[in-house]
Amino acid sequence: MEFRKRSIVDNHFGIHNVPFRAPGHWLYMREDLVPRREGDGFVVELDGATHRVIDTTLPDGTSVNGILPTLTRDGEIAWAFARLASDTMTTRITAILENIETGQRRSLDLSLPWVENPAQTSFPLLETREEGGVKIMTTRSMVGEWSDERGFQETLDDFFRAGREARESPVLVLDLRGHGGGFIQLGYAWMRGFAGRGPAPEMAFMSYTLGSLSMVEFGLGYRSDVLFDPALPQPVWEMRLSERLRDPDPQPRWLSPDFGHLRELIPSDNIIIVLIDNNAGSSGEVFIGYLRQLENALFVGTNTRGVLVTGGAIGVRLPYSGFEVRLGTTLNLRPDFSQFEGVGFLPDLWVPPGESLERALAFIERYGLNSAR
Repeated sequence: MEFRKRSIVDNHFGIHNVPFRAPGHWLYMREDLVPRREGDGFVVELDGATHRVIDTTLPDGTSVNGILPTLTRDGEIAWAFARLASDTMTTRITAILENIETGQRRSLDLSLPWVENPAQTSFPLLETREEGGVKIMTTRSMVGEWSDERGFQETLDDFFRAGREARESPVLVLDLRGHGGGFIQLGYAWMRGFAGRGPAPEMAFMSYTLGSLSMVEFGLGYRSDVLFDPALPQPVWEMRLSERLRDPDPQPRWLSPDFGHLRELIPSDNIIIVLIDNNAGSSGEVFIGYLRQLENALFVGTNTRGVLVTGGAIGVRLPYSGFEVRLGTTLNLRPDFSQFEGVGFLPDLWVPPGESLERALAFIERYGLNSAR
C-alpha cells in the first residue's frame, strides 16, 4: 500500500510576528492576443490566418489550462491566455497552433505578465451607493469598534437590513476586494437578510471545531464555549476571558467533526456580481463561501488569498520566551484535501482587480442585466 505525505499549511499561524505562509498564487494574463471560442475549442488570428489552438503547455511540454474566461473593458465575455501560478517559472506557456487552411502546425511561446492586485485605500464595514443606476455595496472589513453587545447587535442589524434591501435590485455589485476578514456573523446576517435563510455552515469544507483549548501550563486555561461565543464581539470575549483565566477544571483537547455539505443552491432571482481579489481572506473568504451558495451569483476578479484552513484565530504568549503565538481554533479541510491556503476561491471571470468594477458595470450595461426582471 502506498501512502502519500500531505502537510497542512496555515496562513493564520505565526510566532512572534513571523508568519509561515503557503506560496501565494497569482494571475498572469495577456490581453493582446485574444482566443475566440469556436465549437468546443479556440481559434486565434495570427499573421493574417486563422489558427486552431491544439494545446497549451508549460516549457517542459506538460499540458496546462492556459486559456481563462474574462471580461473586456467593453464588458464583453471573452477569453485570454492566462495562468494561475505560484512562481514565475510557470508564467511562460507555449500555444500549439494549427493553420485551419493548410493544416500546418507551429509553436508560439507566450510570456504572461503578472496582473497587478492594487491595495485598497479604505476598509468600510458597509457602504452603499449607485453608479449608472446599479447598486454597489462595498464591505472590506468585519472589524469594528464595539464596546458592548448592544453596539455589535446594531451592526448585525445593519448587515441584515442591507441584505434585505439588496433583494430590491435586479442586479447588485458586491465589492469584496481587499476584504480583511473579522466577524463572520456580519456576513451571515447579510445572507439571512438577502436569502431569508442562513447559508450552510460549510461551503466546500469539512469543518472541525476545537471544542476546548487547554493551556493550563501556560497560565491561560480557559473554556472555548465561554470565550468563543459567536454572538459576541472581541471586547466582550475579553471580558468573559478575564472571568475564566486559570479555570480550575479545564477541558481536554478534542476535535468534533461537522460534515455539513451544500446539497442545493439557495434560490435567488437577483443577479449578484461579487468582486474578489487576492487581498480578500479569512472571514472575507467565509462570506464568499456563503455567497457561492446563491443562484445567479457571478464572481469576477482573481482568486482570493487563501487564509481559511483555520479560523477563530487567537494569540497566546509563551511563558518563558515571551513570544506570542497566533493560532486558529477551527480547522477547515476540503473534502479532497486539496490546498486552499495561498490558492483561495477562484472567480468565474478572471479580470484585473484594478478594473473589475468598471468592467462589471460595462458588462451589466452591455447585456442589459439591470432591466426589470
